[in-house]
Amino acid sequence: MARVYTKKTSRTEHTCGRTGHIIPKGEGYYAAAPGFRGREIHRCFQHPFRPSELTNSLRSQPLAALETLEDSIPNLEEGDYDGLTGLLEEFASEVRDYAEQRQDALDQWENGNSQLEELADTANSAADDAEDIQNNVNPFEDEEPQAADFDDEDEFEAEHAEWAEARDEAWETAVSEALDAAQSIEF
Repeated sequence: MARVYTKKTSRTEHTCGRTGHIIPKGEGYYAAAPGFRGREIHRCFQHPFRPSELTNSLRSQPLAALETLEDSIPNLEEGDYDGLTGLLEEFASEVRDYAEQRQDALDQWENGNSQLEELADTANSAADDAEDIQNNVNPFEDEEPQAADFDDEDEFEAEHAEWAEARDEAWETAVSEALDAAQSIEF
């Protein structure tokens, strides 16, 4: 992973690599040069580097998928379990592709390679974990209380409020567990 340098003041104008806006002379910025003899890239303080941008190895693919997952989940409507499952499916697919690439690299070695073997095992484990996350999303399926089922309106409102709170809590739990599990995967 490339080392990130913080420059407090710029001697020249730079362009932020994320948004393309100009970082004026005299302002601070971040700089990094991913890869062997990589060209230096710049970011303003409002758009710091993401892990996928700091490497040019195969590892950048699942890291970018994780970043996409983290960016997309807050945009889901509350209770959109199909959307959450779809995002997790895309993430798991990217991680599985990464694992297959690591395994293909290992297969190229006639007598094996312990370092590539370890990378392939870690990648396959990560892919299995990503698929487990996708399969463990439990949608909230309790039926919404209906006013017709209650004689007293206050009782209905209390029951409905309790149901709505349980529904919201179930969604927050599903999102939190999915993100926590995805972020804990090692590539």
